[in-house]
Amino acid sequence: MKIANLALVLTGVSGVASMVNFGPVSTVNRSAPIKMFKIIIFLKLIYLYLLYWLVGVDEEWFFITKGNYLYDLEYFPAAAKAYQKALKETKSPYVYSSLGYCYLYCGITDKALKYLNIAYSKKSTPEFAVGLVYAEYEQGNIQKSKEIFENIKDQTQGDSEKLKEPLEHMEEMFSKETDKN
Repeated sequence: MKIANLALVLTGVSGVASMVNFGPVSTVNRSAPIKMFKIIIFLKLIYLYLLYWLVGVDEEWFFITKGNYLYDLEYFPAAAKAYQKALKETKSPYVYSSLGYCYLYCGITDKALKYLNIAYSKKSTPEFAVGLVYAEYEQGNIQKSKEIFENIKDQTQGDSEKLKEPLEHMEEMFSKETDKN
C-alpha cells in the first residue's frame, strides 16, 4: 500500500479529487510544446499500467487516472471508455461530469446531457452546472442554456475565480447568439 501511495505522489494525481467540476484538470503544463506534452502523458500512461499490473492499484483509481490522461491527450472516446469502467466502481459526480465532457467533445450531446445531468443531480453546484450550459447549447436548447447560465451567475455573483474563464466565455457565446437574432 505504501508503494501505491508513493505512486500517487509521483504521478501528481490524487484520483477524482484532482478534477475540477467542469472537466478533468490537466496533469501537465499545457504551455509546454505539444509533442513534449504528449510524450509526458504517454510515459505517465505506461507508468500507470505498470502500477496497475505490478503494484495492484485499485481499479477505480486506475480507470479515473487513465481517463484523465487520455482526456489530456484529447482522446475523448478512449477517455469516455475509461470513465465508463470507473463508473462500475464509483458513482462519483466528478466521473459522471468527466464522462459527460468526453461525450460533449465527441459531439454526442444526448449522452453528454445525460451524464452531466446525473453529475449535477448528485452535486448541485455552479461548477457542475457549467457543463450543462454547454451541453444544452450544443443540443440547441439555447433558452434552457441561458437559464442555467443566469442561475450560475446569480449563485456565484462573480466570487468564483475558478469559474471566471468559463463564465466569460459563456457571456461571449450568448452575446454572439443575441447578435444573430
